[in-house]
Amino acid sequence: MKELKEVLKSQIKIHDELVTLLQKEREALILFEPDEIERLAREKDMLLMKIRLFEEERMKLMEELSKKNNLTENITLSKLVELTGDLEYRELGLKLLSLIQSVIELNEFNKILVEHSSRHVNNFLVFLENNGIEPVKCNKTLKV
Repeated sequence: MKELKEVLKSQIKIHDELVTLLQKEREALILFEPDEIERLAREKDMLLMKIRLFEEERMKLMEELSKKNNLTENITLSKLVELTGDLEYRELGLKLLSLIQSVIELNEFNKILVEHSSRHVNNFLVFLENNGIEPVKCNKTLKV
């Protein structure tokens, strides 16, 4: 059971890092910093991989606890609190849920920023083409 608490604490830490990263991503999107956005995307991919690994570990531990307690369904943190009386599981679960909600909200906001920026770029390209100006095609190394 100590192992489960450690996994939950690790999940909380990584989700907290993801919230911070998504806040940085929002700033980079607002300031239109493509290199920073790309760097943050790579960092986000690494965090998401860690989140998946810890979630798999948490699910495995929860399944083991279900079997140990002769439950036919997977145990939940609420049920674990009932069985053990250990309120720390509830606190850890609530903290994790709060961070996940923050991630969802920040991700949705960043998605809106990306869509908004994309529309502006497309509208600008149409404006250039309608005025007989061929937009410059640039590669990643060219800074305009």
